[in-house]
Amino acid sequence: LHAGGTQQKADEREQEERESIRRAAMYDFIDTTEVQRAAVLPSEALKINGVYIENEIPGYRTLHVKGREALPQEVTTFETGARDGSTQKNKRFPARIITVTYQLAAASNSAFREAYNKLGGLLNVDDAELIFNDEQDKYYTGTPSAIGEVEPGKNIVVGEFEILCADPFKYSVTEYE
Repeated sequence: LHAGGTQQKADEREQEERESIRRAAMYDFIDTTEVQRAAVLPSEALKINGVYIENEIPGYRTLHVKGREALPQEVTTFETGARDGSTQKNKRFPARIITVTYQLAAASNSAFREAYNKLGGLLNVDDAELIFNDEQDKYYTGTPSAIGEVEPGKNIVVGEFEILCADPFKYSVTEYE
């Protein structure tokens, strides 16, 4: 009986370890009946110069981002006499434009105006370091260049802004030697 009890305890410990590993490997899950304890940043949340917009502006949420994908190269060619086809002269990467679509929600007109003005202030930077929540080990350098109009008379809007990255490449946050 004693040996069987020891085996049972070992099996229970092993089961607990498996369950602990399973829980650690899963994403944070919040049931629809539970209250969320802390704000969870969207996967594409944007950090500008070390500050996530979501953490600075109540009611702001990044919905999606476009322009971080592969960038097509511009290829310049020339034709020579009667030769078929063309010859490649050079190729280069153009500037990158990153478009961020967001939602801004406020309880009142004054709260909306305050939040929208704060967003304008956060976007009033040159050559900012841009880090996205789903790729925190890489950064772009860019300057917000356009902000789209939002629907007037609403306190819950969806809008977008563009960031011009004159240098189209992303770089590692950590320097390697």
